Amino acid sequence: QVFVLARRDNDDTSALYLYDTATGQYVETVESNPNFDVSRAIRDADARTILAACWWAERWTCNAKDAEFGRRWSSITHALGDNLNIELIGRGGENNNRWLVATSGPQDLGSYYLYDADARTLNMVFGARPEVSHALLPTERVVHYTASDGRQLWGYLWLPPGVTDARNLPTIVVPHGGPEGRDVWGFDPFAMVYASRGYAVFQPNFRGGGGFGRQFVEAGWRQWGQRMQDDVSDGARYLIQQGIADANRMCIVGWSYGGYVAFTASFQNADLYKCSVAGAGISDMSAMLRWVRDGDAHNPDSSTGGGQGSNSMSYRYWTAAMGDPGSDRDMLVAHSAAENADRVGMPLLMIHGDEDQTVPIEQSLIMQRAMQRAGKNVRLVTLHGIEHHFTPDQGEAWRTVFTESLGFIQQNIGPGVAPGSQ
Repeated sequence: QVFVLARRDNDDTSALYLYDTATGQYVETVESNPNFDVSRAIRDADARTILAACWWAERWTCNAKDAEFGRRWSSITHALGDNLNIELIGRGGENNNRWLVATSGPQDLGSYYLYDADARTLNMVFGARPEVSHALLPTERVVHYTASDGRQLWGYLWLPPGVTDARNLPTIVVPHGGPEGRDVWGFDPFAMVYASRGYAVFQPNFRGGGGFGRQFVEAGWRQWGQRMQDDVSDGARYLIQQGIADANRMCIVGWSYGGYVAFTASFQNADLYKCSVAGAGISDMSAMLRWVRDGDAHNPDSSTGGGQGSNSMSYRYWTAAMGDPGSDRDMLVAHSAAENADRVGMPLLMIHGDEDQTVPIEQSLIMQRAMQRAGKNVRLVTLHGIEHHFTPDQGEAWRTVFTESLGFIQQNIGPGVAPGSQ
């Protein structure tokens, strides 16, 4: 018998089970949640028991399955507060009475604590970037809103440093990638950089995202530019209605699938945003699906990630999620920015790595050519030698992304608010 994390047939969310390899049966449900996918287990390898099951809710959440572990975990979480994600790194000492715990949050860039159950002490060992003042870091809150079709959704709202009265703020909407990703509580490079420069930042968890069960994911299938796009714009409009965001100073920035949302917003949501930054985004869904199937027709020897064939798992997945280039062609055209460049109603900046093997740079070049044919201005910033998921050590690429995007945003909606001005 083994413990497994799985989403059983006909179940919506992933859960933690005890599974019998001899019978092929799930013999016990250790932890399940109807709203979130259980994604981690804390186990006692010696005792062969589960101490806690964890998942991403609005914050990182762990539910104790062992009484003694639960008492100690409650002591730690009570001491550190509920504004942090708290994770157990390891245990040691006599009776496993000493724990190493990691924390993170909007104003915690990463800290480690040593907990001694016998001494009843909890002491910080070290923290990431200890020289950074908390006064220079933005704050974060959860915002709940109702989508235009009545679905209850929520997202993360970041406020600039020193802002306590969130009113009439210049705002940047940042939809996540994937689309089967999701945003989580705490550090995000785009949110923290933009918010620290005086802009409110909104990260909606829209349909199609992962972590909320399979129904939530599949509610986004064949809804690119439609229901998924509306979930993002509905959240942005809610911020305006609540007086949080300035309707005349709002832009959208996205990377990967978020880049697709930013591309699509440039012609579908011209009434809402004043500018769009599309990073490594898809501008032509039909062309993207052909690339996944056939590869780079202009360069047969290319080592990029396309050309996996019509029977590949990748192609079948993307046609299910985006649409079939045959039967759904009209839908794909209607919601592809490159096919609607003449309708683009806002300034557009594109950023793309020239070694991207997930979304080829050709997607941005297609949009560039379409905009030029439509007689519209557009700019493409090429990140040389950069793939789709560039890493934190590629500092110059990050610097380019943020310098270019912030300059573009400031040009179109003005500077962010000064620290402590609201």
